[in-house]
Amino acid sequence: MPGSRAFVGVFPPPPVVAELDAIGRWPGPRWVPAQQLHVTLRFLGDDVDVDAVERQLVERFRGSRASVALGPAVEQLGRHVICVPAGGLDALAGSIDEALDELVGPRDRPFVGHLTLGRIRRGGGRPSPIGEPIELSWIAHTVRLVVSELSPDGARYVDIAELPLDGPTTA
Repeated sequence: MPGSRAFVGVFPPPPVVAELDAIGRWPGPRWVPAQQLHVTLRFLGDDVDVDAVERQLVERFRGSRASVALGPAVEQLGRHVICVPAGGLDALAGSIDEALDELVGPRDRPFVGHLTLGRIRRGGGRPSPIGEPIELSWIAHTVRLVVSELSPDGARYVDIAELPLDGPTTA
C-alpha cells in the first residue's frame, strides 16, 4: 500500500493505556494517540506482503504468551523519542524474527523493547515526563499485524490480523 508501513506489535489493554495516557501531555512533544500505544515487535516496512506475513505467523504462537513489564521510568530513546522500556518480550520478538527473516529479511538493528509515548519536536528541549517513575504490566494474549497508513494528519492504524498467542483461531 503506498504511503503505509507494516509492523507486528503488542498493544496494552485499556487500563494500562489509561495509566500511560495519564502520564501527561505537556506542550511541545508530539504525543502518540492513546489508541495507537504499542510495543513494536518487528517493523516490516512499506514493501511487504502482509498476507504472506500473516500466513507465516498464524501457527507460530501455539502455547505461548508474554508477560509485559513497563518501566521503571519514562526515558528518552535517541534524540527524539519519549518512551517507556518494555521487558518480557525478547523471546516473542525472537520467535517473530525466526518466522519472518526469510520472508522479509533480517532485522536491521537489535530488538529494544519500548513503548513510544511521543516524539520531541526538533529544537523542543527535554520534556517534563522523562524520569517519571512508572511500573505497569500485563499479560499479552495476542499480537497484531498492523498497517500504518501515513497522511499529513498523522498515521491511521489498520489491523490486518490479530494473532492469539495461545494458538490460531479463524476469523
